[in-house]
Amino acid sequence: MSDFRPETFIEFVRVTKPLWFIKIIWVGALFLSAILFIGFKNNFDVFWNYLIFFTLALMIQMFFTYWMTYKIYNLGRKAFMQVKNRNLKIIVDVEVFISGFDLFSKKTFFNINKPIYDFNQVDLIFAENSLIMLGKLSQFGAVSFAAPVELLISTPQTSASKAKIINWEEKNEKISIEIKDDYYATSFKIEFKSHQKEVKLWLLKHIKYTS
Repeated sequence: MSDFRPETFIEFVRVTKPLWFIKIIWVGALFLSAILFIGFKNNFDVFWNYLIFFTLALMIQMFFTYWMTYKIYNLGRKAFMQVKNRNLKIIVDVEVFISGFDLFSKKTFFNINKPIYDFNQVDLIFAENSLIMLGKLSQFGAVSFAAPVELLISTPQTSASKAKIINWEEKNEKISIEIKDDYYATSFKIEFKSHQKEVKLWLLKHIKYTS
């Protein structure tokens, strides 16, 4: 793959479906508009003032949400560019299952550069001495993105968040890796439910199988 996540912010907004909670806000806004219309049907000046205010507030909220989502999405491109000139293989939409992850063990909640491991898909960038994982959560017809994490076996190759591979195992034709991210107090496992062959080949090449 010669390029990865090349979209500008405008292109990203055009092709990305609204996040599920934005859809709920839209429904709430329509419901609120109906209530305002009924309440101020005899005073349209007040009705239009309220409607313009809430419309502007909704547009600002949508812009902020899309901008923050795009910033997280674009961190994946930044990681790609840092290993672009090396021997790469990229696989997108790999199905995964996270077990043992404890959100409340996170040491800080105010850094969007650090991933939250609540996703069910990943895009994988296989580099010579680096495996970069970019989480995605498909939910209610929309996709949200996690910050990239570089699974370390040696010197970091990118400025992405880092996690150490503690161990890996193969069971029932599925590959599972245990990782430890320093921003969380406990380790957890990521099970690859698709593209197990490619993941296994990379692991065998770089990490001794101990299970």
